[in-house]
Amino acid sequence: MVENIRARGRWKSLFGFGTILTPMLGIFILDTITDLEIAAAVFYIIVILLAVSRLQRPNVIALATACAALTLLSAFLTAEGSREAGLINMGISVSAIVITTYLALKMVAAEAAVHEARAQLVRIARVTSLGELTTSIAHEVNQPLTGVVTSGNACLRWLSQSPPNIDKARRSVERIIGDANRASEVIQRVRS
Repeated sequence: MVENIRARGRWKSLFGFGTILTPMLGIFILDTITDLEIAAAVFYIIVILLAVSRLQRPNVIALATACAALTLLSAFLTAEGSREAGLINMGISVSAIVITTYLALKMVAAEAAVHEARAQLVRIARVTSLGELTTSIAHEVNQPLTGVVTSGNACLRWLSQSPPNIDKARRSVERIIGDANRASEVIQRVRS
């Protein structure tokens, strides 16, 4: 199974490489057989734009260098046309190749930065949500605990009176039990 996946990956890679090399070869032939006054090598930008989505940065740079080298080779192999016009067209083509490569790689880097920024935003949103949840839980638990402390102090006051006020102390203890049960319910809701 793993071998099949690897084999498919190799074929896909070779197919992708073929879809880049085929137009490259066609552009080289077109540029070489046409007269020097046509800047056919400008079409190498299509090859570079195809490569940017399929190859890593160093490979795209190597491919752009190969396209520029093929442009130079084609200029020297072409026998027809004006040499001055051919040199100008070669300069235009090489400039287009370099500029397209630079801009395409910048675009890919910008897209990667956007994806990284989105991933960081997701992490920040999770941390923020966790902080809000923690604050909410603390508030929910703190209310009944405050009630327990207040009722406990009241109970101590009622019991320390002379004579002790048992009815009011009993009601304070009942409020303590009620608040403790509320805190327990909050904790059970959080667990579930």
